[in-house]
Amino acid sequence: MRYFNMSILSAVALSTGLLLSGCTEKNNSSEHETAAQQHVVKAVAWDTKPYSSLLEYARDELKKQNITLEITYLTDSYTANQAVSDQEYDVNYYQHEAYLDSVRYKNNWDLQPISYTFNTVFGAYSKKYKSIDELPVGATITIPSDPANNARALQLLHDAKLIQLKDQHLGDQISQRDIIANPKKFKLIEVEQPMLPKAYQDSDLTVITGIYADRTGLVPNRDALIKDKAAKKWAAVLVANSASQQKPAVIQVKNFFDSAAAYQFIQSNYGEFVIWDKPQGEQ
Repeated sequence: MRYFNMSILSAVALSTGLLLSGCTEKNNSSEHETAAQQHVVKAVAWDTKPYSSLLEYARDELKKQNITLEITYLTDSYTANQAVSDQEYDVNYYQHEAYLDSVRYKNNWDLQPISYTFNTVFGAYSKKYKSIDELPVGATITIPSDPANNARALQLLHDAKLIQLKDQHLGDQISQRDIIANPKKFKLIEVEQPMLPKAYQDSDLTVITGIYADRTGLVPNRDALIKDKAAKKWAAVLVANSASQQKPAVIQVKNFFDSAAAYQFIQSNYGEFVIWDKPQGEQ
């Protein structure tokens, strides 16, 4: 009977040891998984150059720092912002600060710009005329329809003295209602940005960003009849939420976007389409 009891005790001890060993292995596995997750940054973006090109370059370079940048491409700007605000993703990268501001406050989204990169050249192009002075009375001018870029286009036309706006202090809230003079009776038609390359074919003048100008075969720094100046609010921003911006891995991504390497990559590949002041600290 004693032998039987000792056998039971031995079996219990063995099973307990195996259980503890299994728990230890499970705990170690969980710790490894958690550590691995700390080096993963989930990004959402549009598959539009040069935004996507810089993201993919960052992904490849950050691997050397043991950071995994996982990129998901979407076509809906609303979802791309909401997903970061809801902490489904850590960052997004596809918009300038003016556009971000026009939607984050309206929707009460938890979004913060953490890195400022390039301005895409924003200009006006014509397939029919070589100078804005040649535009006839009643010419058709197509401009972006989204509020931020619509205001930017109207400001560009105002600066070129094609129209006159009543209030220069409205900033990104400017709309066609603020036009107080249109001497040549231009017809301003608002078009969704992806459709502007097509509108360019039929319009007398089209105001368009460098990204979409590229899709028409135009080179902004060569072909634009007029173009606006670089400004912080038009800079493409890397965007995080209040939680993700504190993560060490996200900070490493931010630091890469702020780096001379990122700047040189864009200048080398997209210098004709963007304006980017040198990163701080680079001479």
